[in-house]
Amino acid sequence: MTTQILVIEDLPANLKLLRVILEAFGYKVLAAEDGYAGLQTAREARPDLVLCDLLMDGLDGFGVAREIRGDTILKRVPLVAVTALVTDGVEQKVFDSGFDGYITKPIEARKFVPQLEKFLPENLRTSTLPH
Repeated sequence: MTTQILVIEDLPANLKLLRVILEAFGYKVLAAEDGYAGLQTAREARPDLVLCDLLMDGLDGFGVAREIRGDTILKRVPLVAVTALVTDGVEQKVFDSGFDGYITKPIEARKFVPQLEKFLPENLRTSTLPH
């Protein structure tokens, strides 16, 4: 079974970049363009990992984290913030909100997958070079 990663990102260019990188490493990418759609997708698909932008209209990444951590089925799914928000105190707020990790934008393609794979159980990692 292919590892499923849900990407919740409101900017189409960023969503496309993350999809291309993850698919090149053999992951199945589920995509959502806002927090509400991301939660719905997470509840339906039960992904192996969720990558979530923090700053989105409507339900932001912090709200997504609260909902996922409060859901009995999803609460153990690894949740990683992917954001350009790097102001003082943000990293602590990210962890306090229930995220397991924090990756800053801009994304460095070669480093990105190894960064996120540390949140996946070893048997779900592809750990291969892009195809």
